[in-house]
Amino acid sequence: GMVIGAPGAIRNIISGNNQVGILMDSSPDAVIINNHIGTDLTGNDNLNNGDEGILLRNNSNNAVIGDGIAGNGNIIAGNGQSGIRVDGSSNVSILGNYIGLGRDGFSGLGNGIYGIWVGTTSTGAKIGDGTADGRNYIAANSSNGILISGGANTILGNYIGTNGAGNFAVGNLGAGIVVAQTAGLGNRIGDASGTGGNLISGNNFGIGVQNDGTIILGNYIGVQASGISSTPNLNEGIRLTLNAQNTQIGDGTTSGKNVIGRNTTGGILVSGATAGFNTIDYNFIGIGADSSGFVPNGAYGIRIESGSNDNTVAHNVITNNTGDGIVIDGASTTFNIVSENIITNHTGKGISLLNGAQNGILAPGISGPTPVDAATFQVTGSTAGAGYTVE
Repeated sequence: GMVIGAPGAIRNIISGNNQVGILMDSSPDAVIINNHIGTDLTGNDNLNNGDEGILLRNNSNNAVIGDGIAGNGNIIAGNGQSGIRVDGSSNVSILGNYIGLGRDGFSGLGNGIYGIWVGTTSTGAKIGDGTADGRNYIAANSSNGILISGGANTILGNYIGTNGAGNFAVGNLGAGIVVAQTAGLGNRIGDASGTGGNLISGNNFGIGVQNDGTIILGNYIGVQASGISSTPNLNEGIRLTLNAQNTQIGDGTTSGKNVIGRNTTGGILVSGATAGFNTIDYNFIGIGADSSGFVPNGAYGIRIESGSNDNTVAHNVITNNTGDGIVIDGASTTFNIVSENIITNHTGKGISLLNGAQNGILAPGISGPTPVDAATFQVTGSTAGAGYTVE
């Protein structure tokens, strides 16, 4: 396939064009490395192309945009539309690039729409590979850092919304990542390997899921690369809406847990009658990766609302958040399971059921202890109601 760029100090400057910087049309197996696309020679100032930085279309499959070798990534920034658009092309590898961020790792040179857009007929894209050299830095773009509209794509080990050190916000103006309603099954954001998690902080909100079957594991959302200091997303850490069903947030393992803290509104929002059957299993929400750092979300840990049903919240550590730990709101919001979580140290309630949620279940009343004799005390109270169990 076509090769554009080579290792070393001499590189292409593909900038200042009226339309696309690089167009690959029906051109499989292309390799694009070590170019400046939309910037000047330094890589730290705009010299934008009018449209996308790179556009792959019409079965330009198996393209490599950055190869994950140190120094071979592209600077793709300042372009009038998206930095990279993958349209009708599959199995594209995007590794080790600066997308919306200058070569200095600090200058925000956002692309005009998305950092990366993987279209509805594109599958199998690999964005990052969980290594330091394969990490993409995706920041300062005018909408979402990454928009996924296709299926079976993986996003591993990237910094999305921060500087190159992962300790300062250079946020995307939309979400860090959105998996769109049109997306197919099998999209994965992070993994449980210990190195595949993404840093998703400093954006308008962290992750938005609108489809069926997305898996979210091992990410730091709203905190710094250290996992204990804050670079908040301005709204929720994770937002499940529209057709977000069967989403897996955490997998019950230590390496699969997400650390979700310091987001300005809340940690996780699940909202809408068609958003249900999601599982939130063993995440740190309001506490740092070290199990002690104080990283409260601004309004709640988890909120389920607006008719979202049949979600499971289990085995999480939900602590320190401003407001309530878990909120379930609305008369049509029912059949949600909250089980075996550690819920502590909130400024509001641990669990709050509002406006007839969970079929209007009343919290059980507990009274006592009442002394029976010198060594025995009795605790009594009302039951939780038919069909419900208090653990």
